[in-house]
Amino acid sequence: MSDVLPSILTFLEVGFRPIILTFAALLGLYFSFKKIGTSVEVQYSTIIDTFYPERIRSIVLTNHKDKVVPIWGIQAVLENSHKISLSEYSEPKLLKPYETMKLEFEKYSDLIVGRDSFEPNFVFGKVDIFLDNGKKFKKCKTSSKTKRELPFQKISVSKTKFDDIVITKYMAFILVYVIDGVTKTALIGKSGFITNEWGFSFNSFGENVSEKTIVEGIEKLGLHQLFTNYICYKIEYPHIDYAFRMLPDKACSLNEI
Repeated sequence: MSDVLPSILTFLEVGFRPIILTFAALLGLYFSFKKIGTSVEVQYSTIIDTFYPERIRSIVLTNHKDKVVPIWGIQAVLENSHKISLSEYSEPKLLKPYETMKLEFEKYSDLIVGRDSFEPNFVFGKVDIFLDNGKKFKKCKTSSKTKRELPFQKISVSKTKFDDIVITKYMAFILVYVIDGVTKTALIGKSGFITNEWGFSFNSFGENVSEKTIVEGIEKLGLHQLFTNYICYKIEYPHIDYAFRMLPDKACSLNEI
């Protein structure tokens, strides 16, 4: 038995060493390949504004290599014939190994070729994105987002906004007022509770809130003397309608009815 074990170990060492060395060599080649060259994938988003030319609004870059990609500039080539500089940087942006980076671009007034205005077709035309790595331009592999749907009934998202405020069915009124030269917007719920930009200890117009109770609350607390101006809107979700406002003499327009 003592003679058999060394023989087995010798056989394993001799038989498997070439396999292990081959595997290690292949693994080394694989990791070396991941560091050779540049492989960057790009997805770009276009936009057509009412008062601005069609443009590329942003791009998403994905680095598929185990090496940092410096980006000194980004150019788009249209139909293999025209180029436009999307952005240039005084300091390079660094796309790290296997990282995904989003870059956004500013609006411009016009595109000009020679002396003529140029209208690109970013949406349906051929567009290639090139990265300036400081030594040469490298073309990105362009990919598009695949449209996917989960096999469930869809719930649509609806947004009704007043300025930048999202309005809901739980709100009854919007009170826009000016105090100390600052315009503020308070939201009044159906329960009478006041929220958003409301810095007073008084925080409710009562459960049965109405135009009348709001005006009574404002005047009872003397808030109309503090406000330079105010205007109130009634919410009948999803509709928003004018309700009443402050008059020049600090009275309320509702009292005129």
